[in-house]
Amino acid sequence: MCKSGPARWRTVASGGMALVLVLAVSACGGGSDTGSGEADAGTAGQEVTDATATDTAADAVVVANESLSAVDAAVLTVESVVLAQATATPSAVVVRVPVACPGGGSALLSISGGTAGSVSNGQLDAGEAYSVEFSDCRLATASTTLNGALSFSVDSLSNDEAQLSMGLQSLSAQLALGTVTLSGDVMWQGSRSAVGSAGVATGGLTSHLAADQLAISTVSGARAGSFELRTLDVVREVFWANGLPTSSSMNGRYVFAATNPRNSFEASVTTSGSTQFGADGLPSAGDWQISLTSWAMGMSVSADTVTLSIDQGNNGTVDRSLTFSRTQLADDAG
Repeated sequence: MCKSGPARWRTVASGGMALVLVLAVSACGGGSDTGSGEADAGTAGQEVTDATATDTAADAVVVANESLSAVDAAVLTVESVVLAQATATPSAVVVRVPVACPGGGSALLSISGGTAGSVSNGQLDAGEAYSVEFSDCRLATASTTLNGALSFSVDSLSNDEAQLSMGLQSLSAQLALGTVTLSGDVMWQGSRSAVGSAGVATGGLTSHLAADQLAISTVSGARAGSFELRTLDVVREVFWANGLPTSSSMNGRYVFAATNPRNSFEASVTTSGSTQFGADGLPSAGDWQISLTSWAMGMSVSADTVTLSIDQGNNGTVDRSLTFSRTQLADDAG
């Protein structure tokens, strides 16, 4: 059962411009442990192992970033699908119309709430509502593959800024590190993409994402994971070239929870300024603070090196540090 969250104002500064957004989302998804699993090993003086620290950092940072990358990719892909439908079969009535995606695969598109002119103009318009079902849909030949569905309303549109209230229904994205599947509601506010006449994204996309709760499942090789993002409030910027993300940055905070036999925890995650990610989905620069009930750690990434500063008792004192290659995050995430 879904319950509507309380309305409230959130403001996040990005590039000198404050993005202000009314958040009134509902949340769906199961519960999770609250730091009672292996990752909360600091309880009663039990030492936090290196494996627990690296697994927790990888999940809390990499899985979260990949999940939000899927949302941004879905927004761009929907814009491309809307343009493709209007170009191929312009119509004032669009109800489960099959559309060929620019990079392969297909989508079923429905549009409501607009005028005859706005529904057929090939772009998002304020007051319209969209429903899209993806089937191996891609923005470009080698880009993110989308399955599942999403629906959203265009709450406002001004110049190049759009605000969307989105509902994700088992939205699945094949990304650099594996597959993530998302369910729940999210408010997306950002710059409209540089989707050109061919429906291919090139340029930068800045977005502000906020949500009370998103349920996440991941598959990476033979490993599967179950997670939740809660009280999400972040600003992201993604750079695209010919439909492919080349790099991204993220600034903000969220709560990340894992409910897996290997690693079960709940952690508050905050970035220290803007953090950077490469095209491989791994962090490439920046600082994060990851706090659990009984222990905490700072994570710093520079070039190819990750440093974890572990606070065994979550009392503000660094007890030891751990350094390893950023590629290990790919092995431990999910």
